[in-house]
Amino acid sequence: MNIPTPKTSFYPVRSLQFQGVGSSALSAAMEIGLFDALADGPALPEQIAEATGTLDDRLAPLLDVCVAFDLLERKGAKYSNTPTAAEFLVSSSPLFQGKAMQLNTYFMSLCTENMVHLLRNKEGLSEQAAPWAADFAMEGTAQEAMAGPMQRAVEIIAELPGFSEFTRMCDIGGNHGTFSMLLTDRNPSLRAVICDLPDVVETAAERCRKLGYDGRVETMAYDMRKDQLPEASFDLALASHVFYSLVSSEDAWAEALGRICRSLKPGGWFVSHHMAKDEDTSAKDASLLDLVTRLAGYKSHFLPVDTLSDMLAAYGLQDIRVVKTSSKGWSTLVAARKPL
Repeated sequence: MNIPTPKTSFYPVRSLQFQGVGSSALSAAMEIGLFDALADGPALPEQIAEATGTLDDRLAPLLDVCVAFDLLERKGAKYSNTPTAAEFLVSSSPLFQGKAMQLNTYFMSLCTENMVHLLRNKEGLSEQAAPWAADFAMEGTAQEAMAGPMQRAVEIIAELPGFSEFTRMCDIGGNHGTFSMLLTDRNPSLRAVICDLPDVVETAAERCRKLGYDGRVETMAYDMRKDQLPEASFDLALASHVFYSLVSSEDAWAEALGRICRSLKPGGWFVSHHMAKDEDTSAKDASLLDLVTRLAGYKSHFLPVDTLSDMLAAYGLQDIRVVKTSSKGWSTLVAARKPL
């Protein structure tokens, strides 16, 4: 038998296949409560198996997978949560990401299960995969926002000239309202209006009421693709992770941006917080996100900062500022001021 000798390595292909197993392993670990079982400290494998209702010999390699991906530590025979797991994967943590991960898994599974069909047909998954008014989607999105970049963005906005005198802001596509709530906390005189789709604002209003922001955070039905905001009404117009649906048409994006800019008072600030590629962005991670985004029916989840800056300048906004809000190059804040 004449069997050819490989001239290249098959390892990268096999490694890519196993990445899907890693994602499923993490989902399973969350579902069985693995990280909650270690919330009070290190434990032996048999103790973890009893707490999670799993079989010792099946659980053992899952524990080792979590060690390999820096979610668990192993000292001697005992396992414990790493600081990352303790902060984001334990359900009692204020920064728990469980619902955010469920939302992302739901979204990605729609893409992976229908990938060949989506590669061959025009329709995307944007409407099916983004039920933004549903409680699970709103809470999942809120959890994901709390994972880090939003807090940095709030710090930057609070340092903008004039922030302490702001009295009114609009939160474009504000959904869960966490951005608005954090900013009104930083300035007690500030009142926010969440401007989102009609079915979203009803859920958002109830969420804000339950969290004690009734009277400080309001809602208004608004579709940025066609609706006009009241002119010269806001000291701050914030658009966080909402322009992705418009970037396929630069004209539509520019028109929506123009309507938002006209809503600013003289001296008011426009702020966009979004994903943008830079030298720190992982090429592999970015390519996977681009694939999922395109399959969902959007052009990109990475907004071109130069294009946005040029649009703002064309509308007469000044003092344009660009600041990274994520150490891995995923999130960027762009701010610009309307002249007095």
